Amino acid sequence: MFQVLRSWYRSLLSDPNSATFFIIITFLFTVIYFYSGIFMPILVALGVSYILEAPISFLERKNILRRTISTYIVIILFFSSLVLFGIYVGPSIASQGSDLVNKIPSILTQTSDYIKAKVEEYPNIFEHIDIDSISAQITDSITSYSTEFIKTNLLGYLMNVTSFIMYLILIPLLAFFMLKDKHVLIDGVKGCFPPNLKLASDMWNKMNIQLMNYVSGKFIHIIVIAVLNFIIFYCFGLNYAILLGLAVGLSVLIPVVGAGIVSAPVALVAFTQFGVDSTFWTLLGVYGVGLALDANLITPMLFSEKMKLHPFVILASVLVFGSMWGFWGVFFAIPLATFFKTLYLNWPRGKYIDSGTAGSEAEIVAEERTVARNAKDDLDEAISALSSAKEKLGRVLDDIDRIECTEVQDADLSSSVPEDQRQQNEEASERQS
Repeated sequence: MFQVLRSWYRSLLSDPNSATFFIIITFLFTVIYFYSGIFMPILVALGVSYILEAPISFLERKNILRRTISTYIVIILFFSSLVLFGIYVGPSIASQGSDLVNKIPSILTQTSDYIKAKVEEYPNIFEHIDIDSISAQITDSITSYSTEFIKTNLLGYLMNVTSFIMYLILIPLLAFFMLKDKHVLIDGVKGCFPPNLKLASDMWNKMNIQLMNYVSGKFIHIIVIAVLNFIIFYCFGLNYAILLGLAVGLSVLIPVVGAGIVSAPVALVAFTQFGVDSTFWTLLGVYGVGLALDANLITPMLFSEKMKLHPFVILASVLVFGSMWGFWGVFFAIPLATFFKTLYLNWPRGKYIDSGTAGSEAEIVAEERTVARNAKDDLDEAISALSSAKEKLGRVLDDIDRIECTEVQDADLSSSVPEDQRQQNEEASERQS
């Protein structure tokens, strides 16, 4: 067994870059898991930074505004929109949520009565099923769970005024400095780790842009789906239109099953309000068309690069990370699953030096260096010989040009002497000879 573990270690962690990256990942996940409450404002600010990085980068890339000014503008607009949403829409959501929780027993009772009426129409099929006890258990469970959830979670968050004010002040400031001094902070974080960061840098470059596109796209996705479904519910006059529209928008955080989970309260509210008539079926039909548009048009448009994850992996990631970190674990479940998939596919394997072959490999490396050095010397000598040959060829060409110029000058002089003078010169040359 120790031999297997040693081989596994040498195959996966003997590379210094792999070991460094493994230590970094282990340290970060340990800190986040055990101290997530302390680091929660930083994690929330990091999520906000990923949402706002796209418009800031666009303004900076197009030379419209400097990064500092664009950061100021985008941060102010984003948090001002959240404040206005909380002021004007928050009370409606709270009142609709409270009213819906109070009416859950009546909704379930009406649904149970309808099911009983249908059972009485077909007594031979449901004669061995106690509908009354089943419906009573379901009603008690849902009522107690919803009441307990409101008391323990929502009221607890609202009553903790100190934490709320701290988040309200810290998160905008942290997000602002993360966006404004992005490169300075990244360089500072790199300086805290060992120098063997090749694998970590490669993974960061692969995942950073993909993560930014996913977070910003998912935020836009939630807004589009929530507004679209609110318009549908409002046009039909459905009760709790704002609350149900927001619930459908948030359901996109849970892929595959999110839409099915949130469809149940939509159908129950529509059933108790309209009954089983044409309005009920038309509403469900239009709602189904909206889900089809989301699956076939909106989602491919916002997420052109598919994560290529199996549905089982997606659901398992949502369950695991959601149980670890709550809402933000669900929000980042798919990017984290994609990160681990990319890490698994790109992790270097089998690249280690065994102690028994270390000497021979060192000799091979030394021999290769000697061969490379000799090749470099031969190349330098060849370059020097070519340079001297080039100089000699230049001198020969200069001599040829000089000889040609002399011949041309002699021909010009001979052509300029008269014919009689040339004959006299020839006769004098013959007498002298």
